[in-house]
Amino acid sequence: MAVVSTLADRIERIAEVLGISHRELARRTGLKETHLGVILKRLRAKPDAGIHSDTMLAMARGAGVRLEWLSSGEGEMFEGDRTPTPPT
Repeated sequence: MAVVSTLADRIERIAEVLGISHRELARRTGLKETHLGVILKRLRAKPDAGIHSDTMLAMARGAGVRLEWLSSGEGEMFEGDRTPTPPT
């Protein structure tokens, strides 16, 4: 899988692959939708910015993606063959 360059892009990619809205992604990760929106806005304005490690871990767990992929964009997004099929 190709490297997804910025953290904002990786967060957007999660929603796209899972076929879910930002609202649902926020719910799954334990964030308020407004908090997720603020995070994305900040990351788009400053692509080298990061997020708190607890937030990063909650996002990875809630979305079912590898923490290493979320933090760096390297490697597989999901463990093994766990890539979900988006709803049709």
